[in-house]
Amino acid sequence: MTTTPAQPATRRRPGPAPWPAERVRSEQARAALAPTEYAALVRACADEGVSVSDRLRGLILAYLGRQTA
Repeated sequence: MTTTPAQPATRRRPGPAPWPAERVRSEQARAALAPTEYAALVRACADEGVSVSDRLRGLILAYLGRQTA
């Protein structure tokens, strides 16, 4: 007699990630910053018409550029 598992193994289907990369980066940024700092960053980006991930990428690249100079 064969038994079936209570919960079949799930495999990830090929295709896009479950969350867009933009959302993942945003979640990582939110976790790294205090809530008030993140809110200030989001407001500044909205005022400038720039996405949060683009702003963070620019800040990181500027920081890395200073480290190598």
